[in-house]
Amino acid sequence: MSSARVLANRYRLDEHAAEGGMGSVWAATDLQLERQVAVKLMSAAFAEQADARARFLREAQAAAKIQSPHVVSTLDYGVDGSTPYIVMEWLDGESLGARLKRELRLSTTATGAILRQVARGLRSAHELGVVHRDLKPDNLFLQRDHDEEIVKILDFGVAKARGQTGDQTRTGVILGSLRYMSPEQARANRDTDHRSDLWSLGVIAYRCLTGELPFSGASDGDLLVNICTEAPLPASRHEATLAPLDAFFAKCLAKDPAARFGSAAELAAAYFAALGVDDPSRRTRSAEAARGALPSFTLPPASPPEAAYPAPLPPPQVPPLPALQPRQLVDEPALRPRPPISQPSSPSVSQPLGAPPGQPLGAPP
Repeated sequence: MSSARVLANRYRLDEHAAEGGMGSVWAATDLQLERQVAVKLMSAAFAEQADARARFLREAQAAAKIQSPHVVSTLDYGVDGSTPYIVMEWLDGESLGARLKRELRLSTTATGAILRQVARGLRSAHELGVVHRDLKPDNLFLQRDHDEEIVKILDFGVAKARGQTGDQTRTGVILGSLRYMSPEQARANRDTDHRSDLWSLGVIAYRCLTGELPFSGASDGDLLVNICTEAPLPASRHEATLAPLDAFFAKCLAKDPAARFGSAAELAAAYFAALGVDDPSRRTRSAEAARGALPSFTLPPASPPEAAYPAPLPPPQVPPLPALQPRQLVDEPALRPRPPISQPSSPSVSQPLGAPPGQPLGAPP
């Protein structure tokens, strides 16, 4: 297949990244949003099978409904020609399977960090009634995020949703990876529930710490028999310092699902308790709550009855001000009545202007 192929006129396949059971995974480019994505492409052989196509769609639907930082995000689903595909977020890092091939074993601290994050992702899935049914190191991805690693659960291809029916869950059909499969799943029990995932998570933790699997067999048939009938080899038989975890693994890998831990959160808490250390996520959540919580306020107590208070003090005695006396007006000259002002008599009409008074008109001065 050419790496220049474009699906649905949007997703350009750039480089082959991995091969899976039902197809291949490609590093691709979302041409519309200009971002890098991962595209899971169904192989032509499976695309011709109706059951396989239905299972592929269920994988996309199961992963899309789970909103968790520890489950790979599903961005799109479609069919290009006759080829179904799933578009997912691009992850930079490596799978836990690749890590174990290189390092063989992990410390209790590193294992605890992985266990805690996977448990949180499973909790989100199980609360929605989704059972993964194929947990294994290759389906756990360690994403690099600066100086931290975020664990992402991949591949819900054989996941089972609550109330789901169909060929993929019929009795007698074994789905999943044998080495990490629970006894009830190995028996193809239709009533397999979330506690099957907890078994698988226990096997993964055992593999991380010891470098071995708790059950083995010369053939797949022998392996299935041992899973269903034999007790797991204590972890301390591989490493003496793991003795505090023997009881933990005995509960994880109990044949009866009712004897196992009831939830992923309970399983993770028991791991740290067995080692006698605090769960780091609890400290982180407490610190985040302290930083992000709103300040708390305490309402003041209700006021007691007035009788409980001393009698009020009398008002201060202020001497009265002296009464104001009416003002005595002073007989000032400016206030005395003034005599009328005499006006000079108007000049006679026959008297010329400027003539002395009493001089007849025309008389010589």
